[in-house]
Amino acid sequence: MYVAYDSKDEVWNALDDKIEKEKDYHCPICGGKVIFKQGKKIQSHFAHAKNCSCQYETYKKRVRSI
Repeated sequence: MYVAYDSKDEVWNALDDKIEKEKDYHCPICGGKVIFKQGKKIQSHFAHAKNCSCQYETYKKRVRSI
């Protein structure tokens, strides 16, 4: 996902240059913890921490299998 909230409920876009990796971010759908990921081979994005049961993740997996 490309959008997440911080502890002050400010919106952060993963495609912006000024993301702070040390901050805590949460999912706009389920409120669960997300982690900012950035690399050379993949586009910057937020990913859920392990063991998350967010509907967004369920939706993505269902669409991929079709």
